[in-house]
Amino acid sequence: MDAAITSAGSGRAEYSPPRAPLLSELSELQGKKRIVLFGGSFDPPQTAHILLGEAARRELQADAVLYMPAARNPLKEVGPHVSDADRIELLRRGLGGHADCFVSDHEISLGGKSYTVDTLRHLRAALDPDAEICMVVGADCLTRLSQWKEIEHILTLARVCVAPRKGFPMPTLADLSKTLGEQAAKQVLSNVLSFDGPEVSSSEVRAALQEGTIPAGSLPEPVAEYIQERKLYARQLEGAAPKISLDALFVVRRLSKLELHQQKLGLAIPELLDRYREQGIDPSPLLACHESLQRSTRLLERLVSPQHFVTRDALETTTFPPNAVILVLGGDDHLKYVAQYAADNLVLAVNPDPWRSDGALTSCMGEELPDVLDSLVSGEYEIEEWTRIEALCDGKIVGTAMSEVRLSEDDVDDMSHHRLCQGGSCAEQKGSGLIVATGAGSGGWYKSAGRYQFPEGNPLGRTEKRARYILREPHEGRLLERKMWHGEISSEQSLLVESLNDGQASISFDAVRRAPFPRGTRVELKISDRPLRIIKPNQ
Repeated sequence: MDAAITSAGSGRAEYSPPRAPLLSELSELQGKKRIVLFGGSFDPPQTAHILLGEAARRELQADAVLYMPAARNPLKEVGPHVSDADRIELLRRGLGGHADCFVSDHEISLGGKSYTVDTLRHLRAALDPDAEICMVVGADCLTRLSQWKEIEHILTLARVCVAPRKGFPMPTLADLSKTLGEQAAKQVLSNVLSFDGPEVSSSEVRAALQEGTIPAGSLPEPVAEYIQERKLYARQLEGAAPKISLDALFVVRRLSKLELHQQKLGLAIPELLDRYREQGIDPSPLLACHESLQRSTRLLERLVSPQHFVTRDALETTTFPPNAVILVLGGDDHLKYVAQYAADNLVLAVNPDPWRSDGALTSCMGEELPDVLDSLVSGEYEIEEWTRIEALCDGKIVGTAMSEVRLSEDDVDDMSHHRLCQGGSCAEQKGSGLIVATGAGSGGWYKSAGRYQFPEGNPLGRTEKRARYILREPHEGRLLERKMWHGEISSEQSLLVESLNDGQASISFDAVRRAPFPRGTRVELKISDRPLRIIKPNQ
């Protein structure tokens, strides 16, 4: 595509760079038999994006490449950093001069969250029936591929092709099968592209742009010029997150099961692996989990002072400085444990082993740590304030939870019995126990306990200043009125619970701490005015 010279109003000739065609409709793709679909935020579009599209077209012998900027990625907490119109224009300029490369505003025009399966259905309906769609995904996306909406249908609508990405090792078939199933995993891993182009993380590029520089070779020249002309990505000082020095990081690392068994049995790892095999236990999953944790640990050991590594056992006697950032290296349960010791400190939760740990509450994966630490240093992150619950007895706090509080008999064979009072209403209850959940916990035990009452779920946002309670396995008898089996706690209205238990009962906070809850004890459950401050990196 040739560059164009346009005439400005003053009569001065003005250079207009070539721009890729913008597809509002798909008529230009009619008759093409194989199309590469490349979706993403393109925030901003980098040289690597352009080179990858070209490489995929050549390797797959495709007729065209269709770039599809997302309106909003459902798996990212933070949206794009510039306007949709600017992202479209940046991409068109970056692709100018590249034949058979097109930009679609389909997802952006729809707005809201962009779901790949919906886009593929739209393309299928518009393209020739025998046209093949080859959808490019980065290797960094594979750990979350199972979370994509209707992933099983995506694999029937398109041929998923994986683009390697530096710093993100390709998963094994066994690992990917755990989340996708063996057949789907084989399908995905059979289409790995050979692309090995230059790459700089998006967060690194944006951080440099905020400082007025551009990493060498990271952006096509027309993209860099447009960004500079319009002062895109310039730091907005008002309300900007503070830059975090790596000297402020304190790492609380969980032990792998392998390390825990080492401590318990006093064996070296080779001896321990032999012990497993003698017992008929396959040690490979435990070893893989241990190695994933070790990779993240080694990276952090190069950046963080040894004095800033804190073991779980030492948390009881550790006082974090007010400006300390607590990096929690482990899964959801580890985060719940460490959160008990986080006062007003910022917390970054890292899942080092996404193949074997859901990490629903964590902010990033271990493989993403280099980019995430760059985000912290450049101040490119947001802070979410997750609601916590406090339990007070005689006006004194006996425990705090970021996820859930459970009140019940310790012996599961005993009936839990208590009285609830809220807003002038009281009711006696018998059942397996009472669960009170914040937004962080509303997808766990609470969801399971309420699956009959709320078949579609009853989730809360993690920052909502509310909590919900529900009685597990309620006992409904002639003498018990069906009342207050579930409800809500707000900032304005707490919940009073009196123990009527006959046996040994307790209050559990995030399944980490317990307080006794004998008959006659009254506790007030309320929304804490000290939320858990979670870092959400912009990636």
